[in-house]
Amino acid sequence: MKILLKVLGIIIILVIALIFVLPLFFKGQITDLVKSEVNNNVNAKIEFSDVSLSLFKSFPNFNLEISDIIISGTGSFEKDTLANIESVDISIDLISVFKGSDYEAKRIKIHQPKIFLKTLNNGETNYNITSTTTAEEEKEESFVDEGEASFNMILKKFEIIDGRIEYADASSGVHLILAGFNHTLSGNLSLENTILKTTSHIDQFTINYNGINYLSRVEMEFNADIEADLENQIFVLRQNELTINELHLNFDGNVSFNNNDINLVLILKTPDTEFKNILSLV
Repeated sequence: MKILLKVLGIIIILVIALIFVLPLFFKGQITDLVKSEVNNNVNAKIEFSDVSLSLFKSFPNFNLEISDIIISGTGSFEKDTLANIESVDISIDLISVFKGSDYEAKRIKIHQPKIFLKTLNNGETNYNITSTTTAEEEKEESFVDEGEASFNMILKKFEIIDGRIEYADASSGVHLILAGFNHTLSGNLSLENTILKTTSHIDQFTINYNGINYLSRVEMEFNADIEADLENQIFVLRQNELTINELHLNFDGNVSFNNNDINLVLILKTPDTEFKNILSLV
């Protein structure tokens, strides 16, 4: 029995030691990979203060934390800040790191993002920051980068904690503000067809159109099960409920994306709605 206890003690000490040592061993290569992925996929100026790697937060997976992220625009938006994010946590599959091939990111949590989206009168937007490459460039990159690791999104959970999102569209006169925004999306996003469960809560939602507030600091919550065809970009709403202050709404229908077009087919239902519920919006 004493020998067994000693063996168990040694195993526990080794596990604890590995929890401390492994993040230090892999931090450099994962940090370099993050910078490489950002530079290859985003056309914007991105700064962050620190990158840390830990096995404590998401054991048995690595937890990659990127702190104090600032995303600035380019061109017409060079002096604008698109996003200011306290931190981003990414849970990375431990086995995929040891294999040294594609790193599997399973969960992403964004803490206190402050995001400002803008559309100018000419239709130019500050959030169109995804890098575009030609077919020849893609072939060249795949030849050069063959055998190098990259991030493979096997997402099962995505969260936003206490965010603030503002959207100002000068071309249409629409101005939206979401304050105290908390969002959770779960489901296997690596599958072509899956069921997504989403929960969103907004402490204060304001929508202004041409200088008139149509909703002012209302509380909103949306819960839904969504049947998702991720390959064809078709999303069918199943069980769902939207609450605006005391007004309760349900939707039946679907949303699909075709190139730059959005096809929206929704049927609105108002279960158990009384005049006082509608009055709560004022």
